[in-house]
Amino acid sequence: MSELDQHLDRLLRAAAQAPARDLPPLSYATQTRAMAAWRGVRSAAPDFSLLRAWQTGLATAFGAAIVAVGVSFAAAQDIDADVNDPYVVADPGVALAMTTGWLP
Repeated sequence: MSELDQHLDRLLRAAAQAPARDLPPLSYATQTRAMAAWRGVRSAAPDFSLLRAWQTGLATAFGAAIVAVGVSFAAAQDIDADVNDPYVVADPGVALAMTTGWLP
């Protein structure tokens, strides 16, 4: 429970213990302003949660995976160019190593 919710809970408990009085109901405009102020204070508070950290971590991992796939794709293009070179293909072991990406 956040600090704001604790304060609201404390206020509502105190109001429940107060003696009942006949008051005119609040106008719709007053209710709207009170709710807007309460929501504004709540949204202004910094909210670091485990869900936000999880989303940031997933976004970072996704970005790293995209970069890794791009680098791998670029390296594969260079390997294909070397495999088609007739001087490299002369030795079948070198051609196999080039196509599988195996390095001794």
